[in-house]
Amino acid sequence: PVGGGADGLSSGGSGGGSAFVPCPSCGKHFHPSLMNNHLDKCLQESPEPEAPAGMPLPLQEHRAPAPPFRAAAAAMEPPAAAAAATSAAAATPPSSSTSLAAAEAPVRSALSVLRAPPSYMPSGLGPVSRRVETFDRLPGLYIIHNFIDEAEERALIEALDGKAPDWKLSRWNGECMSKKWGVHVHVQEPRSVTKPDPAKGEQRMDEVGYLHTVLERISCGPDVVRTLEPVMKRLEGKPRFVPNEANANKYIKSEGHLLQPHYDDRQLSGPVLANLSLAGFAVMTYDNTTGKGPPVRVDLPPRALQLVTGEARYEWRHAIRLEDLSADVRLSITFRMSGGHELRPKPICETREDRPCG
Repeated sequence: PVGGGADGLSSGGSGGGSAFVPCPSCGKHFHPSLMNNHLDKCLQESPEPEAPAGMPLPLQEHRAPAPPFRAAAAAMEPPAAAAAATSAAAATPPSSSTSLAAAEAPVRSALSVLRAPPSYMPSGLGPVSRRVETFDRLPGLYIIHNFIDEAEERALIEALDGKAPDWKLSRWNGECMSKKWGVHVHVQEPRSVTKPDPAKGEQRMDEVGYLHTVLERISCGPDVVRTLEPVMKRLEGKPRFVPNEANANKYIKSEGHLLQPHYDDRQLSGPVLANLSLAGFAVMTYDNTTGKGPPVRVDLPPRALQLVTGEARYEWRHAIRLEDLSADVRLSITFRMSGGHELRPKPICETREDRPCG
């Protein structure tokens, strides 16, 4: 998964996986166990799709890797402070056994990361407000900058660190700390999606109060609805992306956490991945195994929402290297729409009497 799955679970329906399902690329029907092998062949043979009407025009493609967050922060310090920091570092050189993260005196608290300059965006875009960034070489990838504000980011981090469920070590697609909510998706046979079990303390998405603001904005906010409407109408027959599953990941650089190159299950995890970045800045690397050119590096600044659809979703693997975590702590929440229509919830805004969907 983008941001890695909590337990390697991912699905296509509420049953045992015996039904035939449509390929998201060509529309032909296959047994779920054969879908990934078919997709590898189908995507290589498929012609380049035309951009649907109404999709945002590309703004720019990322061309350069991000400079280290700490270097950028130092550049913004007054000269005297920067000189003092340099002298202190020179006076206490790290030993040969000291890790890079330790040498940079990492902070383990995600809230401490928020004290770094909030407007730092290595791609040179500068401070933006809900700007949708697209990429020429990654059709279907969108970054909505400043999707949440700093106060909302701080509240989310405090809730993730302070409320159930607890963080657990995950080794799915690389090590990190993880927690999840919503339906359970199972990639091993029999492939299936199951509802959360309250007896085990598992929660539906709409029961996690501190996620409500983000869920409502994802399902009903104009930025996301406008961007995803062509994709959702074509694949789902409805304009809105309404997640029923999510996992949060906490990457601690000094503990070697990273995200290994992978696809989210391309039939079972749904047509859209929505990933919200919190705390530390990171760079995600997309690579293609079908000869479409070199890897593409994409900036993921704090508070940005990444939407992965189409070619970017099905033909490019994604990863975050250890050296591309620019602070010691980064958090992310990845939202998906898994399973059949019988497992899809209503948008939160449709359940509110005071502010229904417009």
